[in-house]
Amino acid sequence: MLFSSPTFLFYFLPLTLLLAWITRRNRVVLLICSLIFYAWGEPTYVFLLVFVIIFNYYVGEAIQKYVELSKLLFLIGVITDITILAIFKYADFLIENLNGVLREFAFEALPIPNIPLPLGISFFTFQAVAYLIDIYMGRISPSHSLLRFAVF
Repeated sequence: MLFSSPTFLFYFLPLTLLLAWITRRNRVVLLICSLIFYAWGEPTYVFLLVFVIIFNYYVGEAIQKYVELSKLLFLIGVITDITILAIFKYADFLIENLNGVLREFAFEALPIPNIPLPLGISFFTFQAVAYLIDIYMGRISPSHSLLRFAVF
């Protein structure tokens, strides 16, 4: 479903706004509807998105709470985020190039996994990395609400 599609404009968006208005639980409704919207395009990768949200929320909290370990926690967070992005976005490319080298030395080529690219993975990964950078640099405090962070 695209933002400009009739399904989104005339059904999904009005229903989301109506639910938020009726329930007065704007963040809860927005989170649930956002996950439904994401699942509409990539149902299997909703769990990846939820993992990235929860992981970065707790890493952000830990960076501020455990100041003596903040650099290590920051590096773990950023490396994990970038690794997730690299696996989904660049695994096929890296294996294809590795296979070129392996063939030169008469080794058997590795199978290419053909991992589908989750919608918006670069966007939400870089948002998560920017969040951790801002906390580590002291520009912001971590969001002490998982719900608020998840909607962000």
